[in-house]
Amino acid sequence: MASELLIKERLSYFSSEEVITAELRFKTHRVMPKYLEQDILSFPPYPDVDCSDICWNDTTLPRSLARALNGFVFLVTLAKNYLETNDTIGFNRAHLLIKDFAEQNPAYIVEKGSMVFHDETTALRASSLIIFLATSLEFSTPAQIEVLCNEILKTVELLSQEHFFVGNSNHGMFQSVSLLKGALIFNHPESNNWIALAEKRLNEYFLSAFTSDGIHNEHSPMYHAVVLRYLDEYINLLKMYDLEIPPQMEELSAKAHEYPKHYTRHDRKAFLMGDSTISTMINLPMPPNNGKSFTPFENTGYAFFEDSELKLNACFSACFQHYYHKHNDDLQFIMYFDGDVLIDAGGPGYEYENPYVEYGRSYHAHNTLCVDGASFHRRNRDYENVNMTQTNNTPEYATATGYNKRYPDVVHERTVNYFWDNNLFEIIDNVTSDNTHHYCFSWHFDSALNLEIQTNSINVYRNEKLIATMTITADNDENFIIVEATGQDTPHIQGYRFRVVTTPEPTPTIEVIFEKCSNVKMTTKIQLFN
Repeated sequence: MASELLIKERLSYFSSEEVITAELRFKTHRVMPKYLEQDILSFPPYPDVDCSDICWNDTTLPRSLARALNGFVFLVTLAKNYLETNDTIGFNRAHLLIKDFAEQNPAYIVEKGSMVFHDETTALRASSLIIFLATSLEFSTPAQIEVLCNEILKTVELLSQEHFFVGNSNHGMFQSVSLLKGALIFNHPESNNWIALAEKRLNEYFLSAFTSDGIHNEHSPMYHAVVLRYLDEYINLLKMYDLEIPPQMEELSAKAHEYPKHYTRHDRKAFLMGDSTISTMINLPMPPNNGKSFTPFENTGYAFFEDSELKLNACFSACFQHYYHKHNDDLQFIMYFDGDVLIDAGGPGYEYENPYVEYGRSYHAHNTLCVDGASFHRRNRDYENVNMTQTNNTPEYATATGYNKRYPDVVHERTVNYFWDNNLFEIIDNVTSDNTHHYCFSWHFDSALNLEIQTNSINVYRNEKLIATMTITADNDENFIIVEATGQDTPHIQGYRFRVVTTPEPTPTIEVIFEKCSNVKMTTKIQLFN
């Protein structure tokens, strides 16, 4: 019997508040148990699921909902609720759902397009089951424990298979961490082999997943935080169970903890870049008071401008290290000035057939250039065509320059200067081509702001107070127009942000358009008013 292989004394780590809180995916742990007792599963922002008759392989469900359902994330909400209330409400119903899943999936058959055995979802389910086992053990019957242990072992065995392993990616990391967790809590004949395999995979992944600056290479502060958490958890697991810690892991962790000090703004939230969402990036540590500081990560392609007195944080990115979770946001500039000013659209979600999700990954959704309305597929790998070329900081100003050469016959170079004493950003865009094109520069503003658009300038107001003026000029008398495109659906989707995945919210947006041009040099000055 699977439960006879369980090493119960090794479960305490997985029922700790630190582990459960870190694993929590949804902030519904106070209401989920009550819903579960009424045969309802709640996964905001998606529709509630009637769990009295679940088809686990229902391919009509939204992808993210199917992932949450088959990842059994509701088990972690139950564990979190128990930590806070000592109430086991929902536990028995959860056991019935686990048994139902086991009966519907007696053989672990991986089918293309199914979320039941999707690579990362399967890893998520293993982790959720382990946390629930650790939390509910003393309240569970032998039969319930047997079903739980059997499902965990079946999942761990699948995670160990080379045909199921997805390699050096964050999904592969999730798989290997769950494989390690499962191997550690069972005295299975293969446990030592599973532990060695998980360690090998994780060492290879973590050493390849960060740039020389210690930044996760998938261009998303959210995923940097997630992967860093798993790196630290990996180190903790090795310590907890007296396994050898490779020295590179602790060195890498220390280096990787530096980056959040700069993507964390004065409101203790992270800049949204790539697949990052507001809901998963809250309550970050208070950023250090750096005064006036300029921090470039030139090898990776980021430059951060900070002024603690002004509560100013700005980020210029010329970064393409990996295609996972990256958007078409090359040479984007975003800014926080005692509140959001210039924003990224955020993480639109993973329902790729949704046109708004497609928009959220496009150049149009970011503060940069879009050529002929075209963006690149999310698996495009033109890494060498985006780069940061130079950075410098002087007492007068800080500067960073990068280029984007992803379009076949267009080169876009952008320089961002910040003049410390003048509270002035100067953004110089130089676009060259041998052919004529439609050039569209987008600027997305926070929805709490009001814009006053003039011929070549935009006044920006917050609570009726002028906080900034953006002035746009072009060399060689190139003709351009400024168009407001807030919440626009035609001729192309424009002017939306995503506070919640798959939920577009109109936000003030302008486009600076150059028609039938080959070469353009445009200067955008943003004067901030303290």
